[in-house]
Amino acid sequence: MFPNITQNAVPFTPDNTINQDRQVHWEAELSKEAQQRKATAAATKTLTPTETEELARQVYDDLAPLAFNEGVDLSPRKNDLILRLIGELSGLGQLLELIASPDVEDIAVNMGHIYVYKTKEGWVYAGPATSNIGSGLRVLIDRAGQRAPTPEHPIADAMLQVMVPVRMGM
Repeated sequence: MFPNITQNAVPFTPDNTINQDRQVHWEAELSKEAQQRKATAAATKTLTPTETEELARQVYDDLAPLAFNEGVDLSPRKNDLILRLIGELSGLGQLLELIASPDVEDIAVNMGHIYVYKTKEGWVYAGPATSNIGSGLRVLIDRAGQRAPTPEHPIADAMLQVMVPVRMGM
């Protein structure tokens, strides 16, 4: 008779902490690579919004297979990662994700915090604003021909239109 070796078997459980660490690492690599490529491209010219979007997509397309080879599949979050890269490269950061959300009607940035007006909920606290969000907003306000906030006039009420990249089959 053979001994039953399954009685003392230890079930295999993947270590989610390691997987999360790898995911975070590759998301940071995407960001770092995008910033480096933007710096190189911006040395010779100012990038248009279309060029910024293409740069973000190219960085994702170049690094996603490398991450996959190391056991990290970025594809389930592809749209979110590309949108985040575009936000980082444009200076709008987290605002871009809010702008892309279909239930957000209005966004207010006040005293370092972001509030959104949602269709069914009214005004909702969205979280703290990143430190560079003001720079991105000032550029947008200035390009729209509206008065940006200054130390003398710290309040700006601007209606901005931002094209959010949405492609089928991203």
